Amino acid sequence: MEKVGLIEVLDRDGQVRQALAVSAWPVRIGRALNNDVVLDDPYVAAHHLTLDHAGPGLQLTVGETRNGVRRGREVWAAGVTVSRPAGEDWLVGRTRLRVRLPLQALAPELPVPEPSRWRPALVLGALGGLVGWLGWRQYLQSNPGEFLSGFATMLITVVVLMALWSLMWALGSKLFQHRFDYWTHVRIASTGLLASNLLSAVLAVLAFATSWVLLSRLRPVAEAAVIAVAIHAHLCAVLPARRRLLGWVAALMATAAVGTAAALQYQRTGRLTDELYLSTLPPPALRLAPAAPTDDFLESVRDLKPGLDRKAAELDDAAPHDGALAED
Repeated sequence: MEKVGLIEVLDRDGQVRQALAVSAWPVRIGRALNNDVVLDDPYVAAHHLTLDHAGPGLQLTVGETRNGVRRGREVWAAGVTVSRPAGEDWLVGRTRLRVRLPLQALAPELPVPEPSRWRPALVLGALGGLVGWLGWRQYLQSNPGEFLSGFATMLITVVVLMALWSLMWALGSKLFQHRFDYWTHVRIASTGLLASNLLSAVLAVLAFATSWVLLSRLRPVAEAAVIAVAIHAHLCAVLPARRRLLGWVAALMATAAVGTAAALQYQRTGRLTDELYLSTLPPPALRLAPAAPTDDFLESVRDLKPGLDRKAAELDDAAPHDGALAED
């Protein structure tokens, strides 16, 4: 029997879940058994719509239904008849349908994705870079003789947390994409963590070099932005058909996290950040801003003296009280 059309049932990612051949027009679609296409969807009416071939496209007649037929924000109510081109997605109840016609132009064949030969190198490079950076940072922060013990503890902690984090996302890929893409998520996590640390370090060095302290105070925001990009990459690996929506979700999450942290910091200290002065002092050779003469520096900090004297007086007043409590 000649095939005059094909009705495809799509899943939420736009992949074809079921294809039903059409041998004659019109085609009745609904939940009742006397339809040509029976949909097992409680949001579909008994006789929801009828499709007929009209010219190069289709004629769609909506049956007795309270939900109608949707395409984007457009809703065709019961009794409406519209002419539509083939290949569109329609929402019938909660079922997405698409109709193909024999003369409809086909999209070009897509090449089968081949695993990149650089993929192992990218994973190893990201992991190696992260381990090297963590080792360098631990070396700078360790007391003499404590480097190895501190670095081993930190490395084990990071490896365990990253393994669990990547496993969680890989299970998501297995659930939605039917493949256990563990090393892709390891690469994303290690690259994101390394990039956030490097960006933070670069901003700290630039703040020192230019005497622009705001760059150093923006480090938490920059780190949150990089982590949001990494989370977006994880989400896109799990749900690749929803990149734009997931981008908005990641951006809103990062904005909410940064805003909440700033609000809590302001409630505790009256400042939006916890950094009063530059906490990173690179080698003086990296300094670009001119050095201030000693007299000018002392003059600029002279206004701080009244406040510091008042604070010292408050501490002196509190000292005898503390001593009395200790004697009691």
